Amino acid sequence: MAHSRILQPGELEEARGGIEECLLPRADLFARREQRCRRLARQGNVLAAYLDFVAHISALQQEELQSFVQDGRDAASGVAWPLVWESRAQVQAWALVRRLGAELAALVTPEQQELFRLLPQEEPTWFSEQVKSLLAGEAPSVSLATAPLTAAALQAAWSGRVLGLAQKPPARHEESRVCPVCGGQPVAGLIMAAGVNKGLRYLHCGLCGSSWHTVRSKCSHCGGSRDISYVSLQGEMEHVRAEACGDCRSYLKMMYQQEEPELEPLVDDLATLALDWRMAEEGYLKSGLNPLLLLDAGVSGYNSSF
Repeated sequence: MAHSRILQPGELEEARGGIEECLLPRADLFARREQRCRRLARQGNVLAAYLDFVAHISALQQEELQSFVQDGRDAASGVAWPLVWESRAQVQAWALVRRLGAELAALVTPEQQELFRLLPQEEPTWFSEQVKSLLAGEAPSVSLATAPLTAAALQAAWSGRVLGLAQKPPARHEESRVCPVCGGQPVAGLIMAAGVNKGLRYLHCGLCGSSWHTVRSKCSHCGGSRDISYVSLQGEMEHVRAEACGDCRSYLKMMYQQEEPELEPLVDDLATLALDWRMAEEGYLKSGLNPLLLLDAGVSGYNSSF
C-alpha cells in the first residue's frame, strides 16, 4: 500500500470564481459504463465476472434510458431541487427491474436465478420498500440478491429524469456532501484533467450520475483538514486513492483523470474493492455509496448513521 500526506491547512488551494458548480450526466452515461466494465474485465480484474454482469446491466439501462428522459421532459415545469422520487418513476422502474431479472438470470448463481425469475410475482409494495431502503442507505432492509437490479432501475430513472429536464443544474451556495440534483450519496471524487475544471474536485453521484464541486484537500464528509492522508494499491489502478480523514475516520475514493482518462467512477470503485477491504482493516468507514455493490450489514463499509 502506498501512503502520502497532503499539504497542511495554511497551504491549501482556494476556490476560484467561475467554477461549474454542478455537472449533469451525459446522455451516453451507461454506454460508457458498459465499455469501462468490459475493458477492466478483459484486463483480468479480480472482479471480472461481476464487471461483466454490470456491463450487461449497463447495456440494458442505456436501452431503457430514453423512456425515463421523456418522463423528465413531461415533468419539466415547476422543478424543485433536489428532485423527489415520484410514483410515476416507480412504475417505470419496477417494469425495468422485472425485465432485468428475466434477461440476466442466466448470468448469476442458481440461487439468484430463482430469485430473479420470481421477481414478476412480487408485489409493487415490495419494490416500494426496496426503493425506500436503498435510497436511505439501509442495507439490512434490502434484498441483497436482487439489490443490483433495484439500484440499476433507480439509476436509469434518476439519470433519465435529469437529462429530460434539459436545463441548468441547481445553483449551490454552500458545499454539500450529497448530490444537489437528486440527494444521492457520492460514489467517489473526481480530480478533473482538462478544461475550465482542470485540477478541481467533483463528487460523483452513484444514482443520477451528476457531479458537484467541492474544495480539495479537506474531508468530503466532515470538512476537516487537519489529518488527511491518501492510500492506494501499489501497482494496481493507482489513479484511485482513498482519501482518509483521521478526525471522523471516514474515507472516500478520489480518482485522477489525468492518470486514467477513461475512468468511470462507479466502475473503478467496483474494480478497487481490495482498497475498501484495506481501509476497513485500518478502521475506516466509507462515506460514499456504490448502489451496485451492497454488502451484508453495511454498504461497502458505508455507515448510514453518518
